[in-house]
Amino acid sequence: MPKRKNNRHHKYSTTLVLFFLASCFLILGIFFKTLDVYNNIEQQMLTAQSKSEYSAMTPKSIKINRLHLNLPIEGTDIINGKWPISKYAVSYLKSSEKLAGNGTTIIYGHNKTNIFGQLNEVKIGDKIGLTLSDNRNVSYTVYQTIVVRPNEVSALKTNTGSMLILYTCTGFADSKRLVVKAKLT
Repeated sequence: MPKRKNNRHHKYSTTLVLFFLASCFLILGIFFKTLDVYNNIEQQMLTAQSKSEYSAMTPKSIKINRLHLNLPIEGTDIINGKWPISKYAVSYLKSSEKLAGNGTTIIYGHNKTNIFGQLNEVKIGDKIGLTLSDNRNVSYTVYQTIVVRPNEVSALKTNTGSMLILYTCTGFADSKRLVVKAKLT
């Protein structure tokens, strides 16, 4: 009678391989979680630095008379290529000057009726007011409105100082971006 093969060895090797793979996934998970914690700490440090640098110049509200619009402004920054956006206010891009040029302020918001949904009704010559965190009021005059593709960030760049750029979605299924440029008056 032929001898039966011992399958015990095969059974234990499969268990060991599965245990090894599970351990590897666990170690990788801990590694990436730790990396994420360090990235969050770095982001918080950058945010704290931004707050101290821009605190006096940070816009806290925007007023557009033509649209009967008076909205609070929340400071944000691009994180991992994404533009965080408020649901109930407009967002001030704290790194505006890095992206668009010296003296430029970029404010963006959702294409909703109560936010920037009527921004396409703004006309050249219209006034836009900002109230800064130190309660100073500054006024801008619209000089250009353009519609661009979402990847055309060059439309946000300016060569002159003291500019305000308003930015929102527009077009069918929000497939385009409306850019409103205004000069300090």
